[in-house]
Amino acid sequence: MPETIDEKQTLPLAIVSLVLGFLSCVMFLILTAIPAVICGHISLSRLKYDPTLYNKNSKSIAIAGIFLGYLGIIISVVIVANFFMVIFDWGGLAVIPTK
Repeated sequence: MPETIDEKQTLPLAIVSLVLGFLSCVMFLILTAIPAVICGHISLSRLKYDPTLYNKNSKSIAIAGIFLGYLGIIISVVIVANFFMVIFDWGGLAVIPTK
């Protein structure tokens, strides 16, 4: 007798969240990190509202997308802060000439 196949589908917003979160970490773009977090939270709320509609992997995929989205935001903020520290010398690295 063949095994039963799970007919439930994966939530598409969870997959979108995971892809955007991965892109935000690889390309260091906050423009993909914020939608990753938003899509992940929306997909978790949809799973909470009707958990029988989608398969079990959807929650894990949504959580991974949220995690990667927040990680992408943190990486982007650190890169921008380091950029401004170097350009405007906010790190105190300027050489002050002495007389």
